[in-house]
Amino acid sequence: MAHHINVKSTLVLQDTITIETVTGKCDIQLLYGDITKLSPAEKVDIVMVSAFPGDYASLSGTVLGALAYNLGISVRELSMDKEQDLRRHFSCWLSKPLSTQDSPYGRLLCFERRRGSDLTLPQQVAEMFRVFVPVFNNQDKTVITPLLATGHQGYSKIKMLQTMVNGAASWMEGGLPLRCLKIVIYDNINLDVNKEFERLKIQWEARSIRKKKTTMSYDVYMCFDMGDQHWVSHIAKCLQNSREGLKVFASHQDFDKDRVWQDDIFSVMTSCKRVIAVFTPSFMENPECLELYNMAICCNRVKKSAILAPFYIISVPNLPNYLTQVQWVDCRVRKEGEIAEVKIEKACAEIMKKLDQTPISGQIETKDSNREIGVDEDEDKSYAYDVFISYSHKNSSQAEALLQAFKNIDPKIKVFYDRSELTTGTNWLNIIYQCVGLARCVVSLMSDTYMSSSMCREEYNIALARFFAKDDDMQFIPLCVADMESIPSWFSYMKILDARGDKFQQLVSAVALAVSDWLSKDVDHPELLSHLDDLVEYGPVFSTQRDNIVREQYEVDAKLGFQRKRPLNLQKDTSKASSKTQAELEKCDVAICYSDETLHCAAVFCHILDNIYPGLNIDALNKASYLRLQTLDTAKKIIVFISYNFLKSQQSMEELLLALNRQRSEKKQVLYLIQAASPGQRPFFPNLLAYHISLVDRVWIQFEKECLKGKKMLDNKKIVSTNRSDFVGSYTCDLSEFLGLTKLAEDVAEDFARFTTYHAECTTG
Repeated sequence: MAHHINVKSTLVLQDTITIETVTGKCDIQLLYGDITKLSPAEKVDIVMVSAFPGDYASLSGTVLGALAYNLGISVRELSMDKEQDLRRHFSCWLSKPLSTQDSPYGRLLCFERRRGSDLTLPQQVAEMFRVFVPVFNNQDKTVITPLLATGHQGYSKIKMLQTMVNGAASWMEGGLPLRCLKIVIYDNINLDVNKEFERLKIQWEARSIRKKKTTMSYDVYMCFDMGDQHWVSHIAKCLQNSREGLKVFASHQDFDKDRVWQDDIFSVMTSCKRVIAVFTPSFMENPECLELYNMAICCNRVKKSAILAPFYIISVPNLPNYLTQVQWVDCRVRKEGEIAEVKIEKACAEIMKKLDQTPISGQIETKDSNREIGVDEDEDKSYAYDVFISYSHKNSSQAEALLQAFKNIDPKIKVFYDRSELTTGTNWLNIIYQCVGLARCVVSLMSDTYMSSSMCREEYNIALARFFAKDDDMQFIPLCVADMESIPSWFSYMKILDARGDKFQQLVSAVALAVSDWLSKDVDHPELLSHLDDLVEYGPVFSTQRDNIVREQYEVDAKLGFQRKRPLNLQKDTSKASSKTQAELEKCDVAICYSDETLHCAAVFCHILDNIYPGLNIDALNKASYLRLQTLDTAKKIIVFISYNFLKSQQSMEELLLALNRQRSEKKQVLYLIQAASPGQRPFFPNLLAYHISLVDRVWIQFEKECLKGKKMLDNKKIVSTNRSDFVGSYTCDLSEFLGLTKLAEDVAEDFARFTTYHAECTTG
């Protein structure tokens, strides 16, 4: 029996299964009607279709036909220029981004039934979900699909529904960030299908409820080493004395060594309003403590809130970089007369103030689950300040005086002063980058300590570049607040106002008044500011510098093609290879960060590097988020492919900031930044990064033309196949991209060879 609908003109939501996971809620929806009638307002990342191998005919009554006739999307044309060919291992291929205007889909994934395969069709479809791991790259995605293989391929609707729902739900529970799977049936409403979907709904939602009921809810979760029980007890006592009935989880949880993701621990952690990590030397030496900490960072992302609160109790030499990303509470005894217990009590009091503002225990915010850095307008507004005060902490008294001057003139002026704006648990580096990139006016308080600080110099450079670029007509005011031995030439592009000694108070009052008048639009520009007539466009300058370097190193030979002018020196010393421990062999040599739009770049780079320097342990970071951070902190080399989508991902931004912070503390080159596509204007700081290679530089197009001289234009595409587990499949890239990635692979390989030779000489000398 069926209820009739006009399947050609509508798309109707019938029912939804909600899966509770450790990373929030995920939905599986059943819909009836025409898949092409999805509203652009409900745009999904991927549309899935099915076909026989090589048969992409746009027949009437099929999904492929509807895509062609209703949206102008030809699957046959997309198949001729695939983004990734994954048919050998996953029975599917992925298209490049769809360029059709008003398309309700981002990309198309075509599933092909393999003729002669030993696998049943349900097994092939279940296997297909594995491909989402590298395609999603730990970023939230939404997918719409017809009920696969039930049209001209004639498979049972009920069997396929079971296969697709069970497969999707299992992967969702396992941590796959598939936020919504829409399953569409191009037919009248089928009561048998509805009944089966309802049965699956009861089964999976009951399972979610059972798992949720077994998880206790607490207010505070403590991450600590068992040797620090004294500090843990004191913190718990302070918290519980502040409020009767406060529940603190301060017990040791055993790790399941056979499981990659400790979901039982994570479930308890996400039920809490706050997670306190007790930083001591023993904490840092305990791998389980570090894993707990990284899981707490994931909690920040899941709950869309800074619930992690590190308490820094005892100084730790060589603190891991990724632990410095989150703003901690400093409870260390660093001056005579300070008492650790007293500082802990003050820290607990601050925690309790904010505890009441947090959602109740066990509540996880899942609304807008794909909201990411830079995407949400409200989040952009939270970074938008009228004034950003850039200063060295040695000059904090002057910074506070400037802050007070603005408050005296107009309390409504929104001023970024780090000591009041950076709260415990936030990613301080991201906030500073975002705020200095959006502030309408930046005031720098310059001194010798300011110029010696790498962070201050970065703030200065971002402000200077924004001023040069006339970015939102922002204003930049450097003030000299202390005597300086010398001023580097790159600081002299702007007039520096003298605010030393007795001049300081009068000048900061004048600056505050001038900026206030400008903000209120009473004047076109603040007084006291120096404006440059000829502003520099920094983008072309950087590009020209990179082009010159590439031209010095490479040429196109009429017979040999694209090659280095100087041969690569890749001679390895293998005499010590057999003596390496298992831990050394498993250590990551190269970690790669990328987004879905640059997956092909990452795969092609790995393919080239494997060919010219085999044996490296390359990690594409297709793993749980908390493990990715540990890998980035220990990898010998980090490759980051930066693009617009990459910068819109909260997780990707965290990884980029960690990599930048790590490079600051390293003498040798660890980080290779690759501009794979235009980063856009927000956030601003990626436009100023020192890119090792930019695949959009004109030099690569010029080299491509030289290589193709006298050849067919079809030769400007390169197809690469790889069996590497992270990137199994075939990938297509432009020849210009391939040439740039070749240089990257050769530079990385030569760096490894140089390090290996140096290390061998040191150990034998």
